[in-house]
Amino acid sequence: YSKEVVRLIEKNLPIPAYDFVNKASHAFNMLDARGFISVTERQSYILKVRELAAMTAKEYLELRKKMGFPLLKYQKQTPPSHRFSDVVHHSTATHEDFLLEVFTEDLPAHYVPSLSKELEKLMGEFFTSVKATYAGLESYSTHRRLALIARELKTTTEEIETVKKGPSIVALFTPSNTPTPVAQAFFASIGKNIPSIETLQSGEDPSLWIDSGYVFHKKTLPAQDIASLLQQEIPKILLKLKTPKSMRWNSSNIAFARPVRGLICLYGDKNIPIEFAEVHSQKITWGHRQRMHKPIAIGHVKEYLQKLEDHYVILDPSKRKERILGALPQGTTGIERLIEELIYLSEYPEVGFVKFDPNFLTLPPQLIELEMIVHQRYLPIYKHNKITNEACVILDAPTKEHILENNGRVLRARLSDGAFFFEEDKKLGLKKMTEKLDKVVFQKELGTYKNKIDRMLKIAESFRAHIGKEFSNVIEAIGYCKGDLNSNVVGEFPELQGLMGSLYSKLLMVSPATSSAICEHYQPQMESDPLPSCETGKIVSLIDKLDNIIAFSTVNLLATSSKDPYAQRRQALSIVKLLKELGWDLNIDEAINHLLLSYKETPHKEKNRYEPAHLIRSRLKTLLLETGYAKEEVE
Repeated sequence: YSKEVVRLIEKNLPIPAYDFVNKASHAFNMLDARGFISVTERQSYILKVRELAAMTAKEYLELRKKMGFPLLKYQKQTPPSHRFSDVVHHSTATHEDFLLEVFTEDLPAHYVPSLSKELEKLMGEFFTSVKATYAGLESYSTHRRLALIARELKTTTEEIETVKKGPSIVALFTPSNTPTPVAQAFFASIGKNIPSIETLQSGEDPSLWIDSGYVFHKKTLPAQDIASLLQQEIPKILLKLKTPKSMRWNSSNIAFARPVRGLICLYGDKNIPIEFAEVHSQKITWGHRQRMHKPIAIGHVKEYLQKLEDHYVILDPSKRKERILGALPQGTTGIERLIEELIYLSEYPEVGFVKFDPNFLTLPPQLIELEMIVHQRYLPIYKHNKITNEACVILDAPTKEHILENNGRVLRARLSDGAFFFEEDKKLGLKKMTEKLDKVVFQKELGTYKNKIDRMLKIAESFRAHIGKEFSNVIEAIGYCKGDLNSNVVGEFPELQGLMGSLYSKLLMVSPATSSAICEHYQPQMESDPLPSCETGKIVSLIDKLDNIIAFSTVNLLATSSKDPYAQRRQALSIVKLLKELGWDLNIDEAINHLLLSYKETPHKEKNRYEPAHLIRSRLKTLLLETGYAKEEVE
């Protein structure tokens, strides 16, 4: 399918090529569902399908461009409510509230907070630059609109005085007091005729004076009408709002996060005529899409928030958050992970409840949670520290019975998938999963996860004297610790790696220390994470991370000042913490040089021999400095 996509694109046939992109994607999904694609291979296949889709889209765009985008002429244009050249009506008041609203198609929830903050920042910088006086800025946002209100914005800006330091007198005039070319250029730049030295020294022109042998010029900009400045600057400010991905949707060719469908630019009760992406500002916005989707006339800025609330739009994110949290029952989990997303998925949130078959409670609670939180954005409910068969769902619509039933049906389907994966994994068993690790690539130059386990076993053997009585548990844990990478559940939820291996290992009747080590050996993954709780887990975690940074150095995959894609700095810091916790007296240079003997020869092995130890020492220095040691002591 991939080859056919490339062949068709070479023939400038993007539409049939797209059919084969879909076939490639479908083939990947089928192979993945049947377990033919390993966890580590999934990402490369996903990227390949994305590349094919991007290639096809670019070719389609080029084709439409050559045709002059023929469908654009049928696009309905928003008729202006005024002529753009209209002069802004001046207010008779000295201060008025100002409102800017950008009404869009649905914005991705994770774009909204940054867009809102950036709009507030840019508007604040603009007001500062023109010396505009206002009482305060209020920023509001939902997934359908960005809004900003400047309270008590003065109708005119303050006078702005700027002082420019010019060249020295010596550079401006010759010894015979004749102006030099430097003088001609400087005075032309400030719009002045060249004065004599005597005129400068006398202070005849108060905007020019000499200080410490240099000429200074003071320029005074008169007060300006704020509405006129807003009319000029707001389209420029909107162009500066950037997101990871943006869209172009009409002949204006303006890129924005999502198509803009409405603008309000209101000063008091006066519309400031602006245009952005072929949309003209009007005194109209829209109510909630499901509850009251109709135009709302905004007569004055002071009406704006209340009129929207009357039409089921809570514009303040903190109020939406408060509304959600206030309706959640005790024992609801996943709030911290989801709440910042949920408040930007609804304009008038309602909390509903869905139930599922209690038989699903035999699944690991972490699996149930992830099925709810990751796939459905539902919040599990616990009672007496046990997960229940009930969950909270946040809706942007009335909580009608049929809507909740449909949500419950989707959740039951998700949990059925999870139950199927879990049962299939138990049938296969951790032992067989581990045997298949010779088919799972760790890194293309470093081989498979079977190769990694072999290296970890050799490291454990080298540290046998340090490991002591835990040695048999460590060897057993290393043997099984990566097996769950071949499980269906980890294929669906990579964040459960380790935990699922621990659950499956209990079916093999391994020791509690081994089972705990399999679960915890990835810890700590973040700097603030705790270390593994058991001795075996600490040792396996240390060995795993040591192998990572040594192995990566042999193939020249080193952390640099600008990037660290394999998180080697974090792993080196974890190694330092684990060694301290274990109390091992280890010469890190000698230990790594000895361990390197068991790694295969590569062009970079000798060149990078000292890199792992150097990285670990640098993290040790950082840790010592953070704990209060003086720099001189650390060095």
